[in-house]
Amino acid sequence: MQTNFQFGRIFRVVVALLGLLPAVSAADAPKIGVITDLSGPMGFWGEETRVGAELALEDGHRRGRAVSLIVSDHKLDTKTAVSETQRLVKIEHVDALYVEFTPTSIAASSVLRGQSIPLVYSAAATSPLATYPDAFKTYLDYEAGCEMLLRFWKEKGVVTPVALKATAEFGELCFRGARKVYPEIAAIDYNFGDDLRTHLLQAKKLGADGILNATFEPDAQTMLRRLHELRYAPFVGTQEEVMKLENLKIVPELEEKITVFGFDTVQKDFSNRVRERSPALQTGSLPAAALAYIHISQLIEALSSCVPRDAQCVESKLSLSPPSEVANFLRWDHRIAQFRIALKIFRAGELQRVDN
Repeated sequence: MQTNFQFGRIFRVVVALLGLLPAVSAADAPKIGVITDLSGPMGFWGEETRVGAELALEDGHRRGRAVSLIVSDHKLDTKTAVSETQRLVKIEHVDALYVEFTPTSIAASSVLRGQSIPLVYSAAATSPLATYPDAFKTYLDYEAGCEMLLRFWKEKGVVTPVALKATAEFGELCFRGARKVYPEIAAIDYNFGDDLRTHLLQAKKLGADGILNATFEPDAQTMLRRLHELRYAPFVGTQEEVMKLENLKIVPELEEKITVFGFDTVQKDFSNRVRERSPALQTGSLPAAALAYIHISQLIEALSSCVPRDAQCVESKLSLSPPSEVANFLRWDHRIAQFRIALKIFRAGELQRVDN
């Protein structure tokens, strides 16, 4: 396989079969577009998505699959996500798309309405499933994850949790799960990039002994800094991807009071492959590589089994994808990927799974 990456706004990988099959030109090979954050606030996640996609292509090559992959940077900006989706569809003529993060997935799906291009999006949001019938949702179930986390807190004696609720669909989903455990839980709304000092002071005034905040990594860092500055040490709950180990240096006093929900496990052999390709890998972003690998592999198989541009065939094949041990993918259920979710806490400087 010959792989060429042009670093910048767009990365292109073209897989050639080098005599294993009759020659297939790049123009004739099915195209999968990937739109993620490579240079914005969640760039650490998008970079591992690129690695996972690259590994999926290599394995697809070994199985004799011809495919072209175009990886594009939306910088976690909705306008850029719209323009990149339009470019990949109208100019690059991709056969399928893989898009990441809630705001940008919603933006991309809005561009695709009225078309029949299979879309796998990795985000907590469920709304694209209702507005775009060719969409498949992967990633964690935030409602279930936040419910699980709050039940764990209740067992630990947390009396008055408060939800910092990001103004995004995933914030509402998390809050919905929290209310199943604490029906009267208060919500303090905030926008991405807010200072959060006032919000945390409000939570402290309410007597909050637990702060639940499903968010992006920069806002998680801001929250931890403000908690440290305010000498406020409640329990803290969020999703695993945003609570990197180095964040503990900000609030060492909170180490054993941080609870996260995330994917159960990522297969060790796959983890080693990713680490070889990406030595600077951060543990919290390993699921990004795993998800991209699983679903790009599924799309490769589906596209290779169908005639060009037969979206119905591709989606039928995709929905029947077998389980994968890479990240404990179980199945597709009504176009939603099913995974096992685990709770984890920090002990002795590392994440440890909570048996529940």
